[in-house]
Amino acid sequence: MNYLELPCYTKTQLKIIDTAEHLFACHGIHSTTLRMITSAAKVNLAAVNYHFGNKEKLIQAVLLRNLIPLNNERQQQLDRVLHEAEIKCQPANTKQILHSFIMPTILFARRNVACKDFMTIVATLMINPNNEFRQLFNSLMTPLLNQLVQALSATLPNISPSTLNLRLQFTIGAMIFSMREIDIPLTDQHLDTDINLLITEITSFASTGMEQP
Repeated sequence: MNYLELPCYTKTQLKIIDTAEHLFACHGIHSTTLRMITSAAKVNLAAVNYHFGNKEKLIQAVLLRNLIPLNNERQQQLDRVLHEAEIKCQPANTKQILHSFIMPTILFARRNVACKDFMTIVATLMINPNNEFRQLFNSLMTPLLNQLVQALSATLPNISPSTLNLRLQFTIGAMIFSMREIDIPLTDQHLDTDINLLITEITSFASTGMEQP
């Protein structure tokens, strides 16, 4: 178990984080200035430096405020799956492992507007690998993703860890695209956007691809 503790933020800090998160999602991290953030949050221009040190630390706070509870939930789900498999003296199946990651993520993204804003930021970080903030994001995600690959390797021993890692990236990409674009269908066919159906279909799609020789 690698659960992390969420930092305690003051009311003013949370106000700044909330505002920055929304502006980062709407305008992008680089295009959002401290003046824009403090003006929208209705705080003094020096408030960001006073409470966080600089813009980079504020971005870190936005990531931590969301990823720590989300990753703790993912970790809890994965631990449960692996514990149940251990009791049965057999590896967890692929679908269960992927579901432990996919289900909490999609539920989080659909929780409220702020969570949806955060997933927009995540999507931007993932498609801009040269973004300096990607390294911070990766540092928060790598331990959990390593555990997922390790669990998948135990279940699918004939597939190399590098291949599983690549397929996990495909899975995450498909999941994020679906969360952001599912309400805008690519064809003229009606899409059922029921959240439980979305979780089931993405998990099934990903597990089938993951298990291919």
